[in-house]
Amino acid sequence: MLEIDEDQPFQEKVWIIQRCGWGLLLLFLVAAAAGLTGPSPLTRVVEEKGGHRMEYPRFGRIGTNAEMIVSPATGRTVFFSREILRKAEIKTVMPFPAEGQARPDGMSFEFGHSGRGEIHLGWKPREAGWIRGKVRVGEPAVEFEFKQFVYF
Repeated sequence: MLEIDEDQPFQEKVWIIQRCGWGLLLLFLVAAAAGLTGPSPLTRVVEEKGGHRMEYPRFGRIGTNAEMIVSPATGRTVFFSREILRKAEIKTVMPFPAEGQARPDGMSFEFGHSGRGEIHLGWKPREAGWIRGKVRVGEPAVEFEFKQFVYF
């Protein structure tokens, strides 16, 4: 008969760790199937208030560009609070603003012609964690709450 040293308590701990790993893999597969790992309605925020519309990604990644689409119903002004600008750098603004104004509480962009149209803003997160702040759109201004989680 073959003699093999067994350590049953150790083997049971290994089995527990193995099953926890299986559970984590299953959670990841469910998240992927739900669309949380790529473009889907769950990964985008779309808000509408008073005819104004704002759309942006719910999750961001350091070192990658993200895009916000703002559609003002009236006026052509977009304001970003200082909390957003501290954690994200605005890279592109389309169409090009007629005027940009830095203020103590944030930054405001004024676009030349009035009327409905989309404004595309590209930005790049500077650090991981939550980016939270206010975005005001149009005249009179309608305030949106901006929240995005940035990961590595």
